Amino acid sequence: MDILLRHPLVIRAHGYEVTAPEPAAYLFQKLAINAVRSKEKQEKDANAVSELAQFLRSKPEEAVRLGELFDELTKKKKCGVAAAAERLGVVLTKSGELNAPANIPLSYRAYALICVGDPHTVERDIHELFEMFGLGLACLSATI
Repeated sequence: MDILLRHPLVIRAHGYEVTAPEPAAYLFQKLAINAVRSKEKQEKDANAVSELAQFLRSKPEEAVRLGELFDELTKKKKCGVAAAAERLGVVLTKSGELNAPANIPLSYRAYALICVGDPHTVERDIHELFEMFGLGLACLSATI
């Protein structure tokens, strides 16, 4: 995946220069390839990806960067990354219009935006379902 090459991070220390991918780019690469890796490597990646996602979410500028890099992915890659994140239980956040509330996993919002269509229509439909069953918005927040 060329996301690693498009987003290098150059680190200079003690007279050395090391080039590595940005953490968010590395995270998306690991999620994108997870389904095609061996079961053993999938499990190993799951732990690394979960810890990295948690760290990136804790830093506001990195959380925004996650959203920016996610937006650069193709529609197919977005669905693959979102599916892997959901399968592995990795919670990502995305900046922009789908970042409210911020605690909704990116995988849910990505499906609404990429795989379903208009996120506003999806949100409206979800609210209508909860109202129809008399569950209210407090219940909706608790289930997400």
